[in-house]
Amino acid sequence: MLTYAVIGASRGIGLEFVQQLAQKPDTVVFAVVRDVTSAYLQPVAAAHKNVHVIQGDVADHRSLARAAEEIAATSGGVLDVLIHNAARMNSAQIFRGFEDYKDLDELDADFVDAFKINTLGAVHSVSAFLPLLQRSAAPTRKIVVISSGGALPARTVRTSETGIVAYCTTKAAAVMVAAKYAARLATERFAVVSMNPGVVDTSVTAAAACATRVHNPKQLVFTLDHDVQNKTPKNLSKYASIEAFARQNGIDFYPAGRGIGHQVLVEEGYAFPNALTVASDSHSNMYGGVGCVGTPIVRTDAAALWATGKTWWQVPRMIKVELKGRLTPGVTGKDVIVALCGYFNKDEVLNGALEFAGDGISALTVDERLTIANMTTEWGALAGVFPVDDVTLDWYERALKRLELRTFSTPALSTSIPPPPEHPRINRSRLDSLRANLIRSDLDASYASHLVLDLSTLVPHVSGPNSVKVSTPLPVLESKRLPIQKAYLLSCTNARASDIAAAAAVMKGYKVAPGVEFYVAAASSEVQQDAEKCGDWETLVVAGAKPLPAGCGPCIGLGVGLLEDGEAGISATNRNYKGRMGHPNAQAYLASPAVVAASAIKGYIASPDSLDPASLPASGAPQFSILTPAKDGAAPTASVEAEEPVLPGFPTTFAGPLLFTPQDNLNTDALYPGKYTYQDDITLARQAEVVMENYDPSFAALVASIRKEQEKSAHSPSGVKQGVVLVSGYNFGTGSSREQAATALKSAGVPLVIAGSFGDIFKRNAINNGLVCIESPELVADLTSEYAKDGKRGAGGKKGELTVNEGLAVDVKVVEGRVEVRWPSGEMRTYKVGRVGASVQELWICGGLEGYVLKSIKEASTA
Repeated sequence: MLTYAVIGASRGIGLEFVQQLAQKPDTVVFAVVRDVTSAYLQPVAAAHKNVHVIQGDVADHRSLARAAEEIAATSGGVLDVLIHNAARMNSAQIFRGFEDYKDLDELDADFVDAFKINTLGAVHSVSAFLPLLQRSAAPTRKIVVISSGGALPARTVRTSETGIVAYCTTKAAAVMVAAKYAARLATERFAVVSMNPGVVDTSVTAAAACATRVHNPKQLVFTLDHDVQNKTPKNLSKYASIEAFARQNGIDFYPAGRGIGHQVLVEEGYAFPNALTVASDSHSNMYGGVGCVGTPIVRTDAAALWATGKTWWQVPRMIKVELKGRLTPGVTGKDVIVALCGYFNKDEVLNGALEFAGDGISALTVDERLTIANMTTEWGALAGVFPVDDVTLDWYERALKRLELRTFSTPALSTSIPPPPEHPRINRSRLDSLRANLIRSDLDASYASHLVLDLSTLVPHVSGPNSVKVSTPLPVLESKRLPIQKAYLLSCTNARASDIAAAAAVMKGYKVAPGVEFYVAAASSEVQQDAEKCGDWETLVVAGAKPLPAGCGPCIGLGVGLLEDGEAGISATNRNYKGRMGHPNAQAYLASPAVVAASAIKGYIASPDSLDPASLPASGAPQFSILTPAKDGAAPTASVEAEEPVLPGFPTTFAGPLLFTPQDNLNTDALYPGKYTYQDDITLARQAEVVMENYDPSFAALVASIRKEQEKSAHSPSGVKQGVVLVSGYNFGTGSSREQAATALKSAGVPLVIAGSFGDIFKRNAINNGLVCIESPELVADLTSEYAKDGKRGAGGKKGELTVNEGLAVDVKVVEGRVEVRWPSGEMRTYKVGRVGASVQELWICGGLEGYVLKSIKEASTA
């Protein structure tokens, strides 16, 4: 029986070593990783009894010493082969040459960090495991240090490679480490080598090695829309590989420039009435505008769906939103949803599914319904669905006519000539079937809540700054003449043909104000073609608008035209969170396309000249009410109240220092800035460095310092997961579907978050990635009273700090449903919480949903 230790086994070559060695029945493999909950490694360990996952950090020799002790306890104190594979590549600086750093301090810091892992890490590994290797009875004891082709001087000169200096230099030093140990151990039956593996075809994730085919290609649609302005070779190569994968697997594909995925899915009939359509983006709610239940999933969900054809969705509470009366001319669907977000801003619809009803719906166009449904995400809902009525059916009749004109332009010359082929999704037979089978809610249907808004009392509204929870009547803001520097007409919310037409009507004959930049991008190429045909696009360009390709762009904080430090902008987009559309010190407002256009002309937030104030209702708050209040408190959906067993491998307790962020609606842009979201090669370590950057730039360093002190202490007792426990307010994680909001926290050393409530998309991400979420309104209330400024959340701590660190310690008994907090005074307070159920435990043990799916597929293949 041979024993192997693979250091740095969470992915890539290290993971491949573990997977291949695990196939041999006469081996025992110890996979040493910094994060033992690695989503890629856990399922391998679950599938092979000869694989043991051991916690060890190569940057900390004490951590590796503890790992060696743990291995010795299992192996009888011996080790035959050591494979050191750990490496550090800072994705933000990886390609830099010596002159590419902003100064020598930045260069020094990058080199020191790389040296600690790439060079000293090898020294730490050999030093920690050498005593075990020296006890091996194998004819040859082996030490392998994985190096890189970039560490070879001859190759560097031959290829004229001047970048990647920190990684290549420190990897070259690791070659010398291996040489020194080879000389040192030459007389002790050791073979010590450094290996340059070159380009090796290994899967970066276990799932890629697991799923051999897409379960049902016709279930899937690929659209490229977020980073379409990025023309770098790296991004174009990524897009090409996505397209190639789609073509190889028979998946419908829409390239960059075709439009925003949500718009394309509606135009092409993938999102169709009376169906369920999911997408890995938070604005999938938009499909509700055409009577389709649209709800977001996340990337891991999508991968699991590719492999299995299935996903999971906990049916949410149902909320009726009644829209009464008719909008006054000049008031739009965007004003409706901005007002709903601003006036019902106490989590009335949080994590619910909305059914829109009332006599006011019949006067709302499909474009307005799509806008309203789209921003139910910002309102906090998981879905927002309009009924299928004559407005919907008429819209599909026009869509059908348009699709027919794609394939022929003149009537058939003879009855013997067959008609053109039908569109696979929007066609006469499907539309007739829809018309004959309209679905209506039961008259006695019950709802968790019933909200009412009188549309006839609504005036144009503006959202912000930097919050969708703040909604102000336009006349109030216009009187303040708030200057703007940028204006935006784009996004899946408000960049359809009717939106562009509304903006063009305002701008015709005018110019964009000096000092203002006005950016416009159509929701899709089809929309842009329509706008060009009728002259609206030209009107905007002549007025001074700067056209962008059909895509997300500035809405997600990518590409040109972002808000700079101190600037203010008004946008027809859906989300104005701090830092999302540019600099964290900028101010972002949301409004309808016509108001955005008028503001671009006048240079301040303003109404169109065509809007007659005398024709509008009084500019106070519109009439709204709650007829059936929602039940107080929401049971944690990641927990259950019934007694739950502790599954082997799941901690009974999460313990550590408590940090408190006294803030409600702490959104995903605050947790993980959008500018990092599409850096696909960003490491978990780098995610940990930027976590909470848009909320508290000092948060990552604070957590890192606490974790460093924890690692110096004695080893954790069995069944206890050490880390930093974060406590925050209500609707934690609201916003986008980016998984990094959860993985960045976990990577930083936060294994568990406690909040008053969670945004459901974030909670789904957390569960899928092994981050435990617990709801405790009582603990949040106590911390707010004790430590928040003025006893209220939203203004930081009493000392002005954004993250409160007052020496509290916490033990979270997740299976017992109990939180024990030790206050600085020595007082112990206990809080009852929901227990973590077996299904969440199993996902955690597997390292998340990806690991669970991998395990399930492997079990099915061997059954």
